[in-house]
Amino acid sequence: MGNEFGRNIKDFRKIHGIKQEVLANEIGCSVGYISNVESGKRIPSLPMAAKIAKALGTSLDLLLREDYLEHADTYKELIQRLEHYPSKNQQEICTFFLHNLDFLESYNRW
Repeated sequence: MGNEFGRNIKDFRKIHGIKQEVLANEIGCSVGYISNVESGKRIPSLPMAAKIAKALGTSLDLLLREDYLEHADTYKELIQRLEHYPSKNQQEICTFFLHNLDFLESYNRW
């Protein structure tokens, strides 16, 4: 685990419209701890990393994947575009996007 892990956490958190405060409360830690993990200043224990993944609605293995960064520019562009919308709309857009992905996956269109 390292700085990539922290960046992946930050990206997932932003994609889901979750503030650091909310994530911290969900997993029982401080906002400073989340900030330090996201910036790579602190490496979480394995149980804490698993809690973070669960709170973000993803798997620990996905957060740890190095190839996640291969698509970082695309993810960052999505996040930047999403940040132009009010928080309520961000959540609606994410929900819409996820429902469409679920639909496509259910019909194996990939």
